[in-house]
Amino acid sequence: MPRNPLSEKSTNLLAQFAEHLLIWQNSHNLIGATDGNRIWDRHICDSLQLLSLAPDARTWLDIGSGNGFPSIVIASALVDTEGALIHCVESDTRKCAFLADITRKLSLPIAIHPKRIEKIDPLSVMPIDAVTARAFGSPGRLLDLAKPYISVGAVGIFPIGKKSNASSYKIPSYCNATYFASLTDENSKILLVHRNKSVAQCL
Repeated sequence: MPRNPLSEKSTNLLAQFAEHLLIWQNSHNLIGATDGNRIWDRHICDSLQLLSLAPDARTWLDIGSGNGFPSIVIASALVDTEGALIHCVESDTRKCAFLADITRKLSLPIAIHPKRIEKIDPLSVMPIDAVTARAFGSPGRLLDLAKPYISVGAVGIFPIGKKSNASSYKIPSYCNATYFASLTDENSKILLVHRNKSVAQCL
């Protein structure tokens, strides 16, 4: 969970987000069929806990934002934080439409990039304080894609679901890694990655 309790405004925004997600779910299948009754614990609280691992982060990059977890949740929590901006990278046009609709309705500090992360020029979105991704595919591929940001100082925060194996994350030499237990699922972990300042290729 974030280091401070959510403001009333942020809590209201998250409630509105959950409501809109269920409306869109009827026609767009944005979350699992059985997740409708567990949006808060399965998705929102799971996303909120990432904030405590980067308490000073203001600019976030979410790779594969999809249905707005964790990007919309983080944006809602930081809505009144000066300098806050969450970059949502998503190549699926229907999911981008959902993200754009929610961003507009809730007036969130979000920039949507309707393309694959490989097509993003890192310099066009920097500086980035934290890079994240939820339910991303290959662990090794994810760390490769995050390297341009982590190698210049961003922290990587990556939830590892129960279907993933922490040992499958081959940590490259340019970074140091720490694993944290998830507060919402005893079978899941969160991978926290920092730049290894002693490695020349990080510079």
